[in-house]
Amino acid sequence: MYAFIRRYNYFLGLVFLFVASEVIVNPIGNFPLNDDWSYGKSVLSTVNDHFTIGDFASMSLFSHVMWGVLFTKLFGFSFTVLRFSTLISAIISSFSLYNLVMKITGFRSVSLMICLTLLFNPLYFNLTNTFMTDVNFNTLMIVSCHSAYQFFDSKKMRYMLLFFLISAGMVLIRQYGIIAPICFVIACLFIKNRKWFYLLFSLVGTLSVALVFRGYEAYLHTILPAGAIYKFSGSVHLFSGAFWKLFFESLGSRYKLILLYTLISISPAALLFLPALTRALKKQYTWVSSFLCFGAVYLLFKDQAFPYGNILTNMCLGPETFYEHKGHAYSEVFGQVCIFAKFLLSGITLLTLCL
Repeated sequence: MYAFIRRYNYFLGLVFLFVASEVIVNPIGNFPLNDDWSYGKSVLSTVNDHFTIGDFASMSLFSHVMWGVLFTKLFGFSFTVLRFSTLISAIISSFSLYNLVMKITGFRSVSLMICLTLLFNPLYFNLTNTFMTDVNFNTLMIVSCHSAYQFFDSKKMRYMLLFFLISAGMVLIRQYGIIAPICFVIACLFIKNRKWFYLLFSLVGTLSVALVFRGYEAYLHTILPAGAIYKFSGSVHLFSGAFWKLFFESLGSRYKLILLYTLISISPAALLFLPALTRALKKQYTWVSSFLCFGAVYLLFKDQAFPYGNILTNMCLGPETFYEHKGHAYSEVFGQVCIFAKFLLSGITLLTLCL
């Protein structure tokens, strides 16, 4: 026990800080938050009658519901119990992430900082106090990455087996969990010794995950009502015109938003390197690069709204604030500040990357 405390004293300190934060938040209360009324209903239905994801859920949801069922069987059903199941999941993901970073870097301080960044990210911290699917999916993703790292480090097949079992759990929470085994197959291409042996087994594992998912969807066909919003896979193919139409529509909206959010998010780190980069280069080159980068940012994001997200707007920190009987009041000053920040921060990041 003493050896465990000594080895994980940083992580235990992190857990203490997290628990103290939750005491302040006080997640106790038998009421749903966000969309977890639907997921809680699925848990209750599974415990009392039969499994269903309901007609509201658009994701596969199975593993998430089973996680809630486990805690409901132990402690009874309530939204408080479901929220605590998510809190436990968040601690598990942090522990796995802590060990993964420790194995990669060898520094406990780095592991601590990365886990702090995860746990106290405003979006993630908010979701840990719900029964939304995001935290459980993230937990399985981190544990699968840990298993994959152990396999590529040791070449022991039990870690590959564990990885694909976890991948099956991921795809049974959200459909795009299939990306994990696909990435594993690609990574196997870079193994030097016995490449084709490991590649063959990784392909078998990926196929197995895909078959599990297709079997699950076949079951959903038998239980979902006609009005359910779940979209079954297989309706759009890589070589179909509908796929590429959807791809390019998304490219102009969702992917552009993701790119903008990424550039803004890493701008603090970019600011640390920018002064040294500009001093090391000729002024003419810096000015030309700045003009091109900020021009590119303007052309790319001039019609893209600042990525406020649900957290800012729901906390009344975004451009819209709610007043009773008066609808929404729009803050033009805040909106202008965000437009300026959008171009400035993303431009700084792009300039740093180009230099």
